[in-house]
Amino acid sequence: MSNPTKQGSMRKLMAALAVAVLASMLAIISSPAGAQTPASPTTNRISGADRYATAVAVARSQVGAAGPTTGLVIASGESSADALSAAPLTSDTAPMILVPKDSIPDSVTDFISDYKGILAANTTVVYFMGGTSAISAANYTALTTALTTAGDTTPPTFVRLAGADRYATAALVAARTGMMLAADTLIIVSGESWADGISAGVMSAESNYPIVLQTKTGNNASAKSTIDTYLAKVSSVKTFMIIGGESAISTDTEEYLINTKGVPVANIRRLSGA
Repeated sequence: MSNPTKQGSMRKLMAALAVAVLASMLAIISSPAGAQTPASPTTNRISGADRYATAVAVARSQVGAAGPTTGLVIASGESSADALSAAPLTSDTAPMILVPKDSIPDSVTDFISDYKGILAANTTVVYFMGGTSAISAANYTALTTALTTAGDTTPPTFVRLAGADRYATAALVAARTGMMLAADTLIIVSGESWADGISAGVMSAESNYPIVLQTKTGNNASAKSTIDTYLAKVSSVKTFMIIGGESAISTDTEEYLINTKGVPVANIRRLSGA
């Protein structure tokens, strides 16, 4: 005859052991071997007193002591469209700085002074984005004068990329020598709002993908001309990335690519969020 007291004690002991084993198993699952408390991340805030000083701070961080050895991109700090289009012209050796239409901020003057010798010592190209409504004729002259070193036999090449509007200016950027041939993707963003284009700017700069500014209805002549040129020139697979939802760029653009130009559906990707 069994002892009920002993059986109850045994059940309690087995239950306690089961709980202990389960707890240890859960601990193994939730805490991988060798897991350590992660170190605090290192952060770096790049900023200036205003948008112009911030752009200069980013440019300085980008090129470091080596400086802008291949060139510089100068765009308006009073509107975003031309700066957005210029993203593929930038690189680790060709940063972008911003200026107002009619003046040169002290931060930009200091940047030019610090790196002027490097620009003179290398074969460099300085791009000015937009026409005189973005950077006035007087400001353009003042900037080119500031960027030129007396006695330099190979001064920077100054190129103003200016179309009749932001769409035409973007088309001029995309048409720069070699850019369309080298790219395997064309980025299409709204020319009527800036947010989606800014999000795509880094991808454009990193991968050298030209940017097409397009209207919501997809009927801008400059944008269509760039698309047609891309399809005619690029020999590899021709792909398109549309940034933003249909409230930014309607399905008219996809219909133009698929139905009019014969681009396979698989070669068109839309990246959009709510």
